[in-house]
Amino acid sequence: MIQKIGILGGTFDPVHKGHLQLALAALNECSLSKVLLIPAAGPPHKHSKSVTPYNHRLAMLKCATSSFKKLEVSTIEGNLPVPSYTIDTIRFLEAQNTQNVSYYFIIGIDAFADILSWKSYNQLLGKVTLLVANRRGFKKHEMIRNVAMNLGYVVDGAKWKASNAHLKDIYFLQSPLLEVSSTSIRQSIASGCCENIAGLDQAVFQYIKKHDLYAIKHNSIR
Repeated sequence: MIQKIGILGGTFDPVHKGHLQLALAALNECSLSKVLLIPAAGPPHKHSKSVTPYNHRLAMLKCATSSFKKLEVSTIEGNLPVPSYTIDTIRFLEAQNTQNVSYYFIIGIDAFADILSWKSYNQLLGKVTLLVANRRGFKKHEMIRNVAMNLGYVVDGAKWKASNAHLKDIYFLQSPLLEVSSTSIRQSIASGCCENIAGLDQAVFQYIKKHDLYAIKHNSIR
């Protein structure tokens, strides 16, 4: 029996309920066995000094996912050279896993619109089925159509069918997702916002407070 493993990578700085909702949507819509949440040790698109240290982001992910049996936090990128590229992570997973596995890579539509700029994107599309999450307000639909044309996919509703036998299909998730961002959460915390921050798990907030992340103003927090 083929094990269907979802992969949700990201900076997770911090992890929020939108990330968890996305992982669960992929899990349920595509009947995945589990979803690996993989914090990037060194995101290639961000300056390392602007990102919270890896050990804190990893710990926050563990706090947020502790009650979800099919969401698993992976430390794989902590063992890989930085910057972290998706294709290298997938290759490492393949080398480590000798079971019969199909990988499903979960990605937001904004990142997917730039897929042609990714390292070895053709090889990546031959190794994983992409699960693309849409969002309200996305305006680069012409860019998405160009991606389909350049990659040789046939658009069939929520699925892009690969005309090249060496590529996997691409599926667009249909579940409505929470509109929240790590950037807005960091800004709220830095401004002295109290406990009820939209989209942030309380266990994660307590970790942030304990470790004085994101320049918390303690006099504003009870």
